[in-house]
Amino acid sequence: MGVATIARLVGSATRIVVVAGAGISVSAGLPDFRSPNGLYAALGATVADPAAVFHIDAFREDPAPFFAAAARLVAPESAVLPTATHAFFRELDDSDGSGGASDGDAVGVMKPDIVLFGEPLPPAVATCVAADVRPGAADLVLVVGTSLAVAPVSTLPARFPAGVPRVLLNRTPVVPPGGAFDYVALGDCDAIVGALRRELGARCWVIGRNGMAGGWGWGHGDVWRAGSIAVPDGVR
Repeated sequence: MGVATIARLVGSATRIVVVAGAGISVSAGLPDFRSPNGLYAALGATVADPAAVFHIDAFREDPAPFFAAAARLVAPESAVLPTATHAFFRELDDSDGSGGASDGDAVGVMKPDIVLFGEPLPPAVATCVAADVRPGAADLVLVVGTSLAVAPVSTLPARFPAGVPRVLLNRTPVVPPGGAFDYVALGDCDAIVGALRRELGARCWVIGRNGMAGGWGWGHGDVWRAGSIAVPDGVR
C-alpha cells in the first residue's frame, strides 16, 4: 500500500484516533518489548519468563527483578529526544494536555503508576475508549509501532464502526482480532512518517535538544532526525 493513499486519508480526516505501542520510541533509544532486540530478548538470558517480571503477582512477591528490568527502559533525560513519530502525533493533536503529580510520605516499596499484567485498567480508560468508538466520534484509526499482543488493546481496532478506515504503520504485519487492517504500510515508523509528511507537505514542529521546542512552521520533506536539531530550510 503506497503512503500516498494513507496520506490522503490523514489529510482529509478530522477526528483521528492513534493506537501507539512501544515501537514508536525505539529510535529514541528506548527498547520495545517483543522484537528480536527488545526488552524480553535482553532479559531472556537471565530470566526464564521475561513477561512474568511485569506481572503484579511477581512484583508483590519480589519487586527487585521488575525494577532491574525497568531500568533498561529509562534513559538519561538529556539522551532522549522525541522521535519523528512522536512529533507527527503532536502535529495531529489540536489540543494541549496537562498532567499532574501528587507528593506524599511513603513507607516501603512504591509501585510505579503503570498497569502490570494481572491488574485491571483504570476505569477512565474504558470511558475514553467508549467515547472514541461511538459512531461519528472518529473518522480514521492509526495503529502504530505495536504487536497488538496484549488484550484489551488488541481488540480496540475492531471496535470502531464499519466505514472508519483502520491503518497499520508498523515494522511487521499484524492481524488484530476482528480482521485485517484496511491499509498497511510496513517499515520503520519514522521513515513511514517522513514519507507521509512529504505527501502532506505538513507543518513542522522544530525539535531541539531539550525536547519539543520552537513553534509551528511550514515546510516539505523529511526533516526529522533523532539525536540532532533538525530545522528545514524555509521554516519560520
